[in-house]
Amino acid sequence: MSDRNNVYFGALLHDIGKFVERGKLEEIQRAAKSYVDRGDASETYAHKRYSAWFIDEFRSYMPFLTNAVSSFALWHHRGNDPTKGDFESIDKKGVPLKLIRIADDCASAERIEDAELMPEKYHLARLQSPFRDVNIDVSVDGKISQLKPEKTRYLDFSSLSTERNAAFPDHLESAVQDEKLVPYRPLVQEFLEACRSKPTEEGLLYLMEKYLSNVPAQTPVEFNGKERLSKPDINLYDHSRVTAALAVCLYDEYLHGSWKGKDSAILSKDGYHDLPAPVTLVCGDVSGIQDFIFNIPSRLLDERGEKISTAKSLKGRSFYVQTLSDVVARFLLDGLDLKPVNLLYNGGGNFYLVIPSCKVEKLRSLIPDISRALLQDNLFIAFGFTPLSITDFIKKDGGNKITDRWKEVGESVNIAKRQRFKELSAKEIFDPLPQQDGQPVRRVDELSRNLYNAKGLSIQPLPAGTTERAGWQKTIHDLGYELIISPSDKLSPSSILLNDTRFCGPGCISRNTLAGFRFLVKDVPVWRHTPADDNGPSSMEYWKSIMEKLETDDLKSEEKPIPEQAITFHHMARFAESRTGTPKIGILKMDIDNLGSLFETGLPEELKSISRIASLSRNLRWFFEGYINTIIQEPDYRYDIYTVFSGGDDFFAVGAWDRLFSFATRIRSDFKEFTGNHPGITLSAGLLLVDDKFPVKRFAHLADEALDEAKSRQDAAGNLVKNAISVFGYTLSWDEFDEARQLKDDILNLVKQKKARSVIGKLLLFSRELEPLRRGNRKSHIPLPRLWRLAYSFRETAGKDTDSPGKKQTDQLIEKINQIVFKRLKGQDTEPMLVAVAARWAEFESRLIKNQPKEQE
Repeated sequence: MSDRNNVYFGALLHDIGKFVERGKLEEIQRAAKSYVDRGDASETYAHKRYSAWFIDEFRSYMPFLTNAVSSFALWHHRGNDPTKGDFESIDKKGVPLKLIRIADDCASAERIEDAELMPEKYHLARLQSPFRDVNIDVSVDGKISQLKPEKTRYLDFSSLSTERNAAFPDHLESAVQDEKLVPYRPLVQEFLEACRSKPTEEGLLYLMEKYLSNVPAQTPVEFNGKERLSKPDINLYDHSRVTAALAVCLYDEYLHGSWKGKDSAILSKDGYHDLPAPVTLVCGDVSGIQDFIFNIPSRLLDERGEKISTAKSLKGRSFYVQTLSDVVARFLLDGLDLKPVNLLYNGGGNFYLVIPSCKVEKLRSLIPDISRALLQDNLFIAFGFTPLSITDFIKKDGGNKITDRWKEVGESVNIAKRQRFKELSAKEIFDPLPQQDGQPVRRVDELSRNLYNAKGLSIQPLPAGTTERAGWQKTIHDLGYELIISPSDKLSPSSILLNDTRFCGPGCISRNTLAGFRFLVKDVPVWRHTPADDNGPSSMEYWKSIMEKLETDDLKSEEKPIPEQAITFHHMARFAESRTGTPKIGILKMDIDNLGSLFETGLPEELKSISRIASLSRNLRWFFEGYINTIIQEPDYRYDIYTVFSGGDDFFAVGAWDRLFSFATRIRSDFKEFTGNHPGITLSAGLLLVDDKFPVKRFAHLADEALDEAKSRQDAAGNLVKNAISVFGYTLSWDEFDEARQLKDDILNLVKQKKARSVIGKLLLFSRELEPLRRGNRKSHIPLPRLWRLAYSFRETAGKDTDSPGKKQTDQLIEKINQIVFKRLKGQDTEPMLVAVAARWAEFESRLIKNQPKEQE
């Protein structure tokens, strides 16, 4: 085992004892106490001896753990007992240990004392929501104010999965009520058992992600003779991986870069603060994703000459782009000889790495190979770089600057975007690309059929001597790798398990220990005779019920379901038709508002740390790549929603229009709860209805325009507020959208009661009269007689019977509309065009309701 690996694992596992100790297992407590009894460690910083115990205990299961790793863990804090082995100053124990200590300090930055949580109860504390301390600046009437949650919420004592309890802050109490319980014990026991399954180096990292994501990194620390406990706001996994990433950078810089020979400065109290920046933050941003995914030929044939459905093609292209980003990240890590932890984030077409500054030129030399390979897909990755000095991490002279550097690297990327392919020659850019015989689309569009039963994914080096580089993997092959997609019966030890964290240990779904896990929204609705689970019918049974509702079985051959093929947009339109009478599909695009502000200015000065940034980004990725899988498998959505892409901070879906309306509300509602009801971390969306034959590229463009409209929403005072949805050409806040839904239900109830769809037509005509009152219009009044005429017209429809249900419903509907209009007339911040949205929505949803004969024309 090399000294470099010892430093890496010493940094990665230096605090693992904080987790093990929380289990309060008597046998382990005695074993950890033996380190004190034999003089290796002081009583202080108890987690050190638990870390050392873990490393020593599991060395036989993980041979990459060594005595040196155990020593690093035992000595990374100085003890207080002169008779113990950890009393000697860290500065006298050599450069490698000091580099781990520096990395630990850089990852942690400042921690804030929690005055309400007693230090002796640290093992009962839940992890605080990572969004709790984020402050989002907004401009209100020319003044900056900050938005933050009203209440502090905490996570569950859970391991990581795609389920809600894995990352939603559903608890208001930081500690369990019954102090006799040991809440972390089951997690600790399961983790230790999983470690006996002999995970690989990378497998250990995945196990830490699974079990430590909801465990606070904070434990009691003695300061000025008093034990104190910091706020439980940093999870142990992100702290550990960031510490390890920085330790690798510092060690490489010490061996090969600007820190070489600087032993005296490194081993001094803070002389290393003035050394050159040892770390460089790198950002890669993939451009051309949307054009690649949505620019689909009108008639695309597979290798058998059969037409490839739009649904199948979209998913294949989306999956390809997502995994291509994984391959590029792997290409860089391998080319730079770095660890997986050096990839801080990878999602949504963006990735961030921390690398030793001495390897920047090496990375630059790899960029032409990446650009050359991606050119054939009309994709481009812009790279940005910014150096990180120690004082960028550690508070000094007015505060650390890590979020400033995060902003800088984004600006560097934007410059690179304006210089596309500058690293390639003109000949490489403009010469025609060689064509593969009979494979003009290189089969990327067919990739989705490999996903129907996919359970595992593996990126492997391309076998030596491989010359065939055709098909959808050509770009991946050109980078020196191959992608292996495996069904459940062909999983191998190198497989990354998809959307399931049971890759080893208790409950492992495979006979072999697998490499790890990955969250990815890959599934598409597929025609099958057997249901996905016991909750609901199979897709074929579902289709049969749809046909019965539509009272037809006269279908063209291309409209008939084909087992093990994707459910098409045409079929989804028929699903909607069976429920509403309107055979259309919906298009939904959503993303997070003010994401840049969240990372650049969201954290208070005293909480700015790279671990917190890593935690925020990883949690957001979990929502869009992990949790979304749970929602789309629910009975209301599993056959009706087709997720084109979901990752990073955004989402794009196509589906039966009525289900997509409720799906948009569901995502927004769950996201709000996921962020702890943070008023400044919000979503905006564009939602539209089209025919199922509508051109893909066109509806993608219209969805973008609708999303832009939502993100341009202003309140009555002209402040930009976003947090909106654009639908039917109008932009509503989410609360107004919910109000429109309720109004739509009232309209439908009246229509069903009176069997008179003319009500909707009258409302649509009336809503045109409200145009002058739209938010943002200077004119803010309408003649009141128009309201009176609407009321008269409605009451005429309801009839003269004052006791009829229709009369009561009519009065209630009129009153609701009056309230909406009068709020706007009074200058309140409301969008009266929600009436138009409700009426249009009701029109599309009511086409199965038959008018009474007297109203039919």
